Amino acid sequence: MLALTNKRHWLGRLEWHCTALVVFLTFAVMAGCAAGPYGRLQRDPDVTRMFDTNTVPNGYHYYTTGRTHLPYAIIGIDPRYRFASDDWHAIEPNTQDFAQRVAFIWRPDVWDRLETAKGAWITDSQGNKVGLWYSMYPYTTIIVGPDRRVEVYSPFWPDE
Repeated sequence: MLALTNKRHWLGRLEWHCTALVVFLTFAVMAGCAAGPYGRLQRDPDVTRMFDTNTVPNGYHYYTTGRTHLPYAIIGIDPRYRFASDDWHAIEPNTQDFAQRVAFIWRPDVWDRLETAKGAWITDSQGNKVGLWYSMYPYTTIIVGPDRRVEVYSPFWPDE
């Protein structure tokens, strides 16, 4: 009887250790995936104001995505990074054309979205600022490689 009790106790402890190990490994894998090359958008009202007042930093390289005069988003990439994307087109900042595109980002009479356009910092997985974002869409996919290569996907998906 004593041997059976010791065996149950030993099996119970083994089961607890296995469960703890599985939980630990699950969190470790999830943390590893989250720390990959993906960046994020960090909302900032100062960035919104820079776009709304046509006073974005001159040193950045600016791009739009969407139709020529109907952009879905405008981004500015820090010159220390290399932008790589076929879906974006260069635009000169702080010009009348730039201001018109910013104004058109949010037009409730044209778009079927009711959110106002907002600005954000584009950051890498470590939180370093790599660029600026302005769009009525609050999300996109951002990849920042170890070689400072930045990819920003268009926020608009026709199937939405």
